[in-house]
Amino acid sequence: ISGFTIFVTLIVFVLFLSSVIAAIKTVALVSPSNNTLTNDSTPDFSFIATSNVSLPFNCKLFLNNLQNVENSNVMNNTLTTLTPLTLSDGAYNWQVNCTDTISSNLSETRIITIDTAPPTTNFVAPTPGNDEIIYNDFVFVNITANEVLSSAVLQWENENITMSGSSKNFFYNKTNL
Repeated sequence: ISGFTIFVTLIVFVLFLSSVIAAIKTVALVSPSNNTLTNDSTPDFSFIATSNVSLPFNCKLFLNNLQNVENSNVMNNTLTTLTPLTLSDGAYNWQVNCTDTISSNLSETRIITIDTAPPTTNFVAPTPGNDEIIYNDFVFVNITANEVLSSAVLQWENENITMSGSSKNFFYNKTNL
């Protein structure tokens, strides 16, 4: 009977150990989505860590493979948000790593780009210069930007006019002057 007790105890111990070893199953990133562009230098990074045990986890945010912030009291299957230290403009690979006393799990990697500097635009030829006298009933306004824009709006005598073009070059032909 003592051999039987040892055998049953060993089976129970192996079953218990196997359920604990697989503690953290996933770290699912929620936001920001991959390839996000933002002007927020402290964006929130959200995720959900799931496990087969109810112990709190220690989760760390990594930006370009360097730890930025952590939370040592992340609960199972709960939306968690980490807010980084202020980020400089640029592209960052980000991921979250969660650990408990036994296991560790690293999320997928996503990319976020921080761009806090507003774009600059310049008028270029054939746009007339300030206070230049024109002898036509039209004017062609042409601009270039220092970065790709999704649109450009020309303000002409308190009227907002969407300009044609794309990328870094936009234009508008103002007629009937």
